[in-house]
Amino acid sequence: MKLIEYYIELFAEFASTKALEPVKVTRTAISEVLRCSERNVIHIVKKMEEKQWISREQGKGRGNVTTIIFLKTIENMLQDFEDSSPRHQDIERFISLLDHKHLLKGQLLDRFILRLFGVGEKKSEREEYEILKIPYFRYLHSLDPSQIERQTERHLVEQIFNTLVTFHTEKKIVEPCLSYYWERDVEGKRWTFYLRKSVQFHHGKILEAEDVEFSFLRLKETPSKWVVKDLKKIHLIGKHVIQFEFSTPVYCWDLMLSSTKCSIVPLNYGQRSLEEFSKHPIGTGPYQVQIHEKHYLLLTVHEEYFQERAHIGEVAFYILPSIEKYLTETSIGAISYIPFAIENRDETNFQSIQRKHLAVKYLMWNMKKDTIAQNVALRRKVASILDRGKLVRELGYPRYEPSTSCVQSQVYDVVEASYEKNLSLLTYELNPNKEDMEWVKQECSKHGITIESKSVPYEQFIAESHDADLILAEFVNEEVEELGLYNLFLSETSVVTNLLVGTNLIQKVEQVPSERDPMVRKALLEEVKQYLVNEHILFPLYSTYQKAMYHKDLLGVTINSIGLVSFKELFFRK
Repeated sequence: MKLIEYYIELFAEFASTKALEPVKVTRTAISEVLRCSERNVIHIVKKMEEKQWISREQGKGRGNVTTIIFLKTIENMLQDFEDSSPRHQDIERFISLLDHKHLLKGQLLDRFILRLFGVGEKKSEREEYEILKIPYFRYLHSLDPSQIERQTERHLVEQIFNTLVTFHTEKKIVEPCLSYYWERDVEGKRWTFYLRKSVQFHHGKILEAEDVEFSFLRLKETPSKWVVKDLKKIHLIGKHVIQFEFSTPVYCWDLMLSSTKCSIVPLNYGQRSLEEFSKHPIGTGPYQVQIHEKHYLLLTVHEEYFQERAHIGEVAFYILPSIEKYLTETSIGAISYIPFAIENRDETNFQSIQRKHLAVKYLMWNMKKDTIAQNVALRRKVASILDRGKLVRELGYPRYEPSTSCVQSQVYDVVEASYEKNLSLLTYELNPNKEDMEWVKQECSKHGITIESKSVPYEQFIAESHDADLILAEFVNEEVEELGLYNLFLSETSVVTNLLVGTNLIQKVEQVPSERDPMVRKALLEEVKQYLVNEHILFPLYSTYQKAMYHKDLLGVTINSIGLVSFKELFFRK
């Protein structure tokens, strides 16, 4: 594999991307290009000659010129690369190399796309086995339901796991899932759920009440402990009935159970460690994790799924950040589904679908810092500077429309917003975040406010947010807005929870589930949200939307509340 990469580096450097023409090089020049010793160059060049990739007329002595003819084109080397059965990390490195050498274009690019993402079909004794291959451009994090916050991980969890109940977004009602019937007492302190029988986990275990009990007790040690804050005791009534007892009324417990945070996992994680379970989770959902590597995720159909079996046998995610920009330069005809579509594409055989208001991008001040908490004028000044409509117009997709709030449009005097040092702005690594951050910096600099920005890997984001003055983050909408706001205000992985001090707002939110009337709960949560906005603690920027593209022969496409396609209903036209 490495020898192929060496050949491409030399070919790009010395042959001007043309084969079969003699070029003169020295051993020293080759060692500089390949970043290795001259002794190693002798071995590498000899190997290439043995494989008949090059011919050479060797100069004599150190520093003498050797004439080399490159016998293989880049297209030939791509074939050799394919024949070598590359690992997925090799593919990403290969793309990066071709990108760096400006070689990935034209027919070579089209062929590469076809090789990676062309529709696959396996023949087995039982059936035709279809594969959906999806390009993806950022690395995935934990697939433990209690840890997820981002859109894609949440979507994947929905394919792998089930909850006791689900929420029907159109009917606005809670519906059965792993539980087929439930009831609560008058006081709202006891909820009893009846479990379906013969539901099978991916590793073969049959779902029982002990699995449900474990699924909720474990939440006490996770960032999602807010879900079970008032849970007093769990009673197992046989193998298929479970009762939750609370210390205070929780009238929306059935609603809370529809959250992906409440996905049911097997007892003791199916004998896996928590770390292993986070990468290779076990659920009851329509798909199971077969392979999970840095550059590749393979989901295979759960044959014993308790509802209808999914139509497509495998869903493969190729996680290749380097290839994202090339999808604007080539025909995407070989690809069946692009979850994050490129704007302004007009492809004959493709259709598009979009979902609006997927998430809200916002700025949050670090109220743990006295210099920020006591400087209302500074917070108000930054809010007045940032024209959210202008941000959306100038930066475009995936920004949909400015977020509405009670922030006034009045412009305040710069002198009123004094600050002794530069402001620090933090976000996590994502292209739209970096664009937003640069835009905010430029707008503030026009009014005498200097911002030093920093982006970090997502897994470091919350920890490093404690040192920043201002944080750019995202609130992903849930199918049930009430659940999304609980998570925003109470989850340990939320910026708001980590940086909001000196108020009783968190305590107020914790008491909301004890209200019987849904409209009262909604009003209380809205009151908290508006306080943060009015005090210029939280500044909503815009809502996002997502546009997906899919081939006309991919059927059953519907986009869910977080902007992604449910795999279970997909199938290919023959």
